Amino acid sequence: MAVVGSERLEIKIQYLNGRRAIAARELMGETNKIVIIHDGETYELRLTRFGKLVLNK
Repeated sequence: MAVVGSERLEIKIQYLNGRRAIAARELMGETNKIVIIHDGETYELRLTRFGKLVLNK
């Protein structure tokens, strides 16, 4: 996988019942798909047209 550019995100972190919480729209921005890399594995987080979040490997 090649990195074309980098973007610094300013994400507002909230706390919900003592746990860190980030609004999905903060992560997604204007797109409906983002890629998450965890332990060398790639996952896609997608926002459906019905407003649901789906995570696929």
